[in-house]
Parts: sequence; structure tokens; C-alpha cells
Amino acid sequence: MDNRGLTNSIAMFFATIVLGFLLYVVIEPAVEPLLTTAGEHTSRESATAGQNYISDALAAAPFIVVALGSLQLIVSAVFETRIRP
Repeated sequence: MDNRGLTNSIAMFFATIVLGFLLYVVIEPAVEPLLTTAGEHTSRESATAGQNYISDALAAAPFIVVALGSLQLIVSAVFETRIRP
């Protein structure tokens, strides 16, 4: 059985994790000061709710990257290990 597909999938999984975290490291320091400054200048409830949503999404980003990478790895493993005629 040829395992190049699974090897490529594992490499893609690790590349997804590394690139996702590099992107997070770049975006997170830029977004946090914006949220802090916006929080000081807004008093509306809807604006505060939106800022909390963005802050929560930013905090969950590493888990989302790992989940999507894992899903890709699992799906590719399922399709690579199926019996071929």
C-alpha cells in the first residue's frame, strides 16, 4: 500500500498548525490594542457585545486551527485507507 498520501496529509497538518499559529502571533498583538481603545471610546451595548465577540473569537482561534487541521487529517486518513478495487 502506498503511504505517500498519508505522509503528505501529516505534513499538511503540521503546516496548517504552524501557519495558523504564526498568523495568530501576527494578528493578536494588533487586535488587542484596537479592542482596548475601542472599549474606552464606546458606551453602546451593541458595540460592547461586538467587541466581546471579537475578543472571544480571537481567544478561540488556536483551538479552531487545531480542530480544522485535525479534521483534515482524519478525513484524508479515512479516504487513504479505504479498500481500492
